[in-house]
Amino acid sequence: MSRSASPPDAGELDAEAVAALVNGSHDLAADGRMDEAVRDLRRAVPAARRLFARDPVRHRTVLVVALRNLEGRLAATGRAEETVPLLREIVEATAGYRDEEVANGTRDALQSHRIGALTRLARRLRAAGDLDGAIAAATTARDESPRPADPPVPGDAAKVERLVACELLLGRLLEDAGRVEESIRVGESAAAHARLCDDTVQLADAALDLGLRLLAQDRLDDAAERLRQAVEAYRDHAEDPGRPDARANLAVAANRLGVALSMRERDGEAVPYFEEAVRQHRRRDAADPEVRDELAGSLRDLAVCLIQLDRDAEAVAALTESAELYRPAARDGSRFHRRRLAEVLNRLWRGLAILGREEESASVKAEWSALAGVSPSP
Repeated sequence: MSRSASPPDAGELDAEAVAALVNGSHDLAADGRMDEAVRDLRRAVPAARRLFARDPVRHRTVLVVALRNLEGRLAATGRAEETVPLLREIVEATAGYRDEEVANGTRDALQSHRIGALTRLARRLRAAGDLDGAIAAATTARDESPRPADPPVPGDAAKVERLVACELLLGRLLEDAGRVEESIRVGESAAAHARLCDDTVQLADAALDLGLRLLAQDRLDDAAERLRQAVEAYRDHAEDPGRPDARANLAVAANRLGVALSMRERDGEAVPYFEEAVRQHRRRDAADPEVRDELAGSLRDLAVCLIQLDRDAEAVAALTESAELYRPAARDGSRFHRRRLAEVLNRLWRGLAILGREEESASVKAEWSALAGVSPSP
């Protein structure tokens, strides 16, 4: 992008010059020159505000695009706290349209900018501790998102994706605020909307989100239905490199479905889902501590279920592996891992005793006693 040796002050920039600064910021960012990109956008935005104040009809889009770019560059450079006023300004600038703007399509063209700004504002307010403000922003985003036709028509997939994303966000915020029944209703709406279009991953995300919420409320049959739906949908994409989260989410959904079934004393049905969760965890990056914890937890859950079915040898094998996965972090002093390891060892020594492996049982029991601070009984 060519620039004059002495560029005009921000207040003197016309719409073309603002656009040049915004466009040039993309090139600067692509070259890794983020500070220069932010500098140019900080010059563009005040000029865009003046243009908008003089003629909202002609320059609304100029202002929104300049604000959106500055907000995005600041977020990308770790300055998300500076973006909240910009997001509020985008929301304000994408409301109050004149009749001619509605007629010429400006409102429709800027709608995605508005919904995106509202959802990002909701997330940043949540991070800042303003849960009420986050819920208000997410509610507006949900209410103003275009609805797909029923049945959907060509082009509705993008509408469904945006609407479901807004509903999932709102549901989680309502849950954070303790408004559980409202969050469940929003989750049910998200799942219903996701079913309208042929995007099984989005359906799986909505079903998993709702299933976890129902499980937390001990609505076990409803939770199992949703989690089963999520498992079946994620399976379709577990091998898809373009869906990197599908395998991890499949493991979570399968594990939680196993929990729901086990809590309903349907342990025989639960075992295959726990085994599926274990398989999917094994296929992920074992060097990742989070993956190790998830695998250890699924092995523990599988073992508990196997014990209920008197499959003690299989349970001991699962508990042995789970203990090995928990030990390194427990030895490093993690309270969480010490508690989990103690729980696993307590089950393991009992299982070994049932199998007649008394020497191993005594050794594990001594380890458990030292970890749990319990005096071993003779």
